[in-house]
Amino acid sequence: LEEEKAQSAFEESLKKKRPFVSIVVENKLVPSSAIALAAANEFGAPLVDIDLVEIDPDVIKLVKEDLIKKHHALPIFKRGKRLAVAVSDPTNILALDEIKFATGLTTDAVIVEEDKLAKNIDKALEAAADDAQRTTLNQAVKDAETALATAEAELKKIEEAEKS
Repeated sequence: LEEEKAQSAFEESLKKKRPFVSIVVENKLVPSSAIALAAANEFGAPLVDIDLVEIDPDVIKLVKEDLIKKHHALPIFKRGKRLAVAVSDPTNILALDEIKFATGLTTDAVIVEEDKLAKNIDKALEAAADDAQRTTLNQAVKDAETALATAEAELKKIEEAEKS
């Protein structure tokens, strides 16, 4: 990566308040796989192909959507009191610290390719939104059924009172 292009990408990341790695990959300055491999080697963090990990939706729910979006970090599995968090930029210690504080769990960074991380974050948040809508709809149906049962009981009382 040429210094001038790196500087330009860095400035764009500051301006857009987005991770530097995201900008580099988006602009096709360096392949996502090369960045992930270099980061894993440099920081000694495990490199994971996130597309091969079956992520439990309950693990994702441990971290609020705004934190996932803000830090471009996705919890992918929990073991005991440890939470593995997929990141493309292992220097983002603030992300791991905020997630640790929010969950009360020790966080461990696992390196993933930026483009795969972005795709999996979108997929996870979409699934969470669908789940929330489904829960809201189910509650609305239960509320309607309760209201209907109450109305039928009241109607029955009125009918019995009129017969007397």
